[in-house]
Amino acid sequence: MSVVKDFYDGHTHIIIRDDNCCSPEEVEAILKRISERATRALLAFERNKVSDPEIKGKDGQDGERSK
Repeated sequence: MSVVKDFYDGHTHIIIRDDNCCSPEEVEAILKRISERATRALLAFERNKVSDPEIKGKDGQDGERSK
């Protein structure tokens, strides 16, 4: 376990070690999982936003938030 970087940020001492570093293949797998989860979350948010009565206009159509 070697130290990759050792520095201070203000009063905080930061030490970065290479024991938690990932291979390029692991990085790709992690990024793929993150993007899949983010996509599902954004789609769920958009579905819920459209069915939110505060977003529907007075005539029931999608539109600006009611004031």
